[in-house]
Amino acid sequence: MATIANKIAPVALDIDVQGEKLLGAMTVKGEQQRGATQKAVDYFFSALGWRIETIKSGVDANKGRREQMKKVIVANFSQTKQTLLAPLGEDFKGLTDADQKKFMAARKAAQQSIGPYITLIESGIKKLEDAKKPAEEKEAEEKEAKAKNTDFAKIQKSLQTVLEILQGMKDAPAGVDIPVAVDRVKALKGGLPSV
Repeated sequence: MATIANKIAPVALDIDVQGEKLLGAMTVKGEQQRGATQKAVDYFFSALGWRIETIKSGVDANKGRREQMKKVIVANFSQTKQTLLAPLGEDFKGLTDADQKKFMAARKAAQQSIGPYITLIESGIKKLEDAKKPAEEKEAEEKEAKAKNTDFAKIQKSLQTVLEILQGMKDAPAGVDIPVAVDRVKALKGGLPSV
């Protein structure tokens, strides 16, 4: 049985100088083979108290840490990539439409290169969290996942997809009455167990 102490997450600290160095090392070519990612993850987990709950996206309390990660990652990119990610200035407005499109495509690619580093940190922390879970908790989670994935749950999910597609249709082939089809799918969904 899990105790309350096991459920309380440590206070997550912001990135410090050591964390910046370790995160920066991840962005250097070849450093991943030397274990830079694992060193950063270990440090964030043990020294800074990071857990998935303290860094996942979409949570207001985590925005600061996520922004810090992004800034450190970008600061360790090449000068060219940093220039692409800098705020747009007057020089951008002076470009032709074709050059603006090229620039924006390159900028988008540079922006998308930030995410994989954050994902590496998140997946590494998740692995450490999973490794520290008691065996009983792991077994309970596996049982819960299996219970949610019954045949009837799969059927309900498929029927929901069918229902959404039907409700989004504006035109149907001759002889198909969309409102009647929607009612029939709803009746079938209602007549089957959800788990």
